[in-house]
Amino acid sequence: MMEKIPVSVYVLTTNNRRTIERCLKSLSWAQELVVVDSFSQDGTYEICKQYADKIFQKKWTGHRDQYQYAADLTTQGWIMFVDADEEIPPELAEEIRMDSIRRMVSGW
Repeated sequence: MMEKIPVSVYVLTTNNRRTIERCLKSLSWAQELVVVDSFSQDGTYEICKQYADKIFQKKWTGHRDQYQYAADLTTQGWIMFVDADEEIPPELAEEIRMDSIRRMVSGW
């Protein structure tokens, strides 16, 4: 397993049972994984509890509000958002790790 990278990653979910486990597993390198679930009814929340460092439920109030809410819950200096149906390949995680060492990147 790769050493944790000092990055907070947050994921917004609503009924993403089919994709969320692969997504969260692909983020195991992150120092902090925050999930904000909009009261999923398909078991998504239960899956997230297995992987997330922090998980919260919040009624969906729009993209901007959900993003800001989740970002405010993070603690690392670098923050990254990942969609619930995305996976971060190991090569990208390694690139993020190297960039975090160099501290020369403002976004991916």
